[in-house]
Amino acid sequence: MAIQHIAIHIIKREQNGDPLFVKLRESVNPLSGLSGELASQLLGLFDEANLNKGEFGVDGDNNVEPVFEQKLNSYYTQELEITNFIGLTRELARSYRSILDYNAAIKGGYLVYYQYIKSSDKYLGIAIVPREEGFDITDTDADVIESNLLELSKLHLGATINLSRWKLGIDTRYISFKTGQAKEIRDYFENYIGCQRDKRAIKIETRKLRDAVRQQAKNIGLNDIQAQDRVDTAYAHIQQRIKDKEPILLSIIANAVFPENPQGFVTKANNDFDLSEELTIDTGELKRYKKLAGNTKNINVSFDRSMLGDTVIYDPADPMDEGSKDFLHISAIPNTLKQAILEELAIRAEEGHEQQEN
Repeated sequence: MAIQHIAIHIIKREQNGDPLFVKLRESVNPLSGLSGELASQLLGLFDEANLNKGEFGVDGDNNVEPVFEQKLNSYYTQELEITNFIGLTRELARSYRSILDYNAAIKGGYLVYYQYIKSSDKYLGIAIVPREEGFDITDTDADVIESNLLELSKLHLGATINLSRWKLGIDTRYISFKTGQAKEIRDYFENYIGCQRDKRAIKIETRKLRDAVRQQAKNIGLNDIQAQDRVDTAYAHIQQRIKDKEPILLSIIANAVFPENPQGFVTKANNDFDLSEELTIDTGELKRYKKLAGNTKNINVSFDRSMLGDTVIYDPADPMDEGSKDFLHISAIPNTLKQAILEELAIRAEEGHEQQEN
C-alpha cells in the first residue's frame, strides 16, 4: 500500500454557533512531510470488519449522482488518472463547508483527503479530524509539522471509496465509512458523501459465512455437533479480529476453522456462497453464530438456533394470567439425556416401592 497524494484543508469552528474558520490549501501537502507512522495510520483507518458499506445515490436512487460523485467524475479520467488532486479536494471541501454553513452545531475540523493504492485498487480516503491538543497541522498553511504526533486512532468520522470498483460499476459496496454513534453525525456525513448504506447486504454476507462453515463441515463428514463447533471457532476468531481492529479475511478464517484443508473451504465459499476475500461483518448477525443458551442454579439449556420453532417450541406465558408460565417444548431429546432420564425415573420408582414396603 502507498499514499500517492494528500491534501489537508481546515474548516472548523471552536464552539457551536461560532463563525467558521476556513483555510483551503493552494497545493497538495508534500509526501515528504508524512512520517511512516502517520502514513500507516491513514492506510489502516478502514481495515475494520464492521464498517458501514454503501454506494453513491440520492434518495434511494443509485442512478442519480450526488455532488461528491459528480466531482469525482470531473477530475478522474476513465482510466482513473487524477487531473488535479488539489482542485478536486478544494471543491470537495467547499461542498463540506456549504453543509456546515447551514448547520451551526457541526464543528468540522481538519479535512484530510488522500489517494492510495491497496491490492492493486485505487482508493480515495477522507478523514475529518477534530482539533485536539498535539495536532501537528498549522492553521496558517495546513502543513504537517511533526506528523508522528497526529492522532487518528480515535477517528469516528471518515470514508474510503474504492475508485476502481466504483469506476467499473460492478459493485454496490465500494464505499466504506465510519460515523460514530450519533444519528445526526451519521446523517450529515452521509449527506456530504452522498452515500447510501447497504445494511441488508452486510447481514446477508455475515449469514452466508456461517452457512458456508456449516456446509463445509458436513462436506468433510462432521455431524451437527461438530459442525457447530466449527461455527463456534469462526465466531471466536472473528470476535478477536474485531477486538483487535483487524480486517476479516476469508483465507485467515479458513486457516482457523478448517486447518486440515483451508483452500477447500475458500473455494467452496467463493463458488457456492459468493464470498470474497475481504469480508464485512454485522455484529448483530454475528451473535447468531452462537447457540441459544441460558441457565439457572439448577438448569442449563442450550440448543442451535435453527431448532427454534422446529424441534424446540417456545410457549410464552399469558400476560393476562398471573399464574401462567413460560414453557419450552423439546421434541428432539438427545439419546444420552433420554437414557439418563429413564434411568433416573427407574431409580425413583424403585425407591418408591421400597418406601411403600417399609
